[in-house]
Amino acid sequence: MNVDFLLFEGMDLMDFSGPWEVFLTANRLLERQGEPAAFSMVAFTVDGEPVTSYGGVRVSPTGRAREDGLVIVPGVIDVRSALDDVELMAVIAASSGRTVASVCTGAFLLGHTGLLAGREWTTHWEDVDALDLPGGQTARVVDSGDVVTGGGIACGIDVGLHLVGRFAGDELARRVARQMDYIQPG
Repeated sequence: MNVDFLLFEGMDLMDFSGPWEVFLTANRLLERQGEPAAFSMVAFTVDGEPVTSYGGVRVSPTGRAREDGLVIVPGVIDVRSALDDVELMAVIAASSGRTVASVCTGAFLLGHTGLLAGREWTTHWEDVDALDLPGGQTARVVDSGDVVTGGGIACGIDVGLHLVGRFAGDELARRVARQMDYIQPG
């Protein structure tokens, strides 16, 4: 399955890297047992150029967006700047028809493009009221079919684990969580 991560100026680095690590670990665990990787991951930008994440880390794209599979949209501290980026909003709007997931304030970007209309959703707990759309919840992950939203920054790992479970099985998701020391053994 294709998993495309949208990178953009000012994005939160962990909102991208948390779920990336989940899918990467899922593939590694599958390959260890002689199975093919389940996920083909690409990090892409609107214009193919590197971006600077919040805090100053430069991140380079690894490829171009594809037309099927998942799209993951990280959150951003400067939501207004992201919402004013017409090209960024167009890329997100064009993801309609695919499974789209957001982490943290990435839900604001989905909401702005209409992808949250008529759905339940979440974002960082202190921002749920600020998004001001029906369906908001304080939760780690909300799955509304072809739109999946995650709460605050660390919830990107939860979003990734949820999607691994949904598309490659709960057993693999549990193994990934254990491998990442995200859960206690037991």
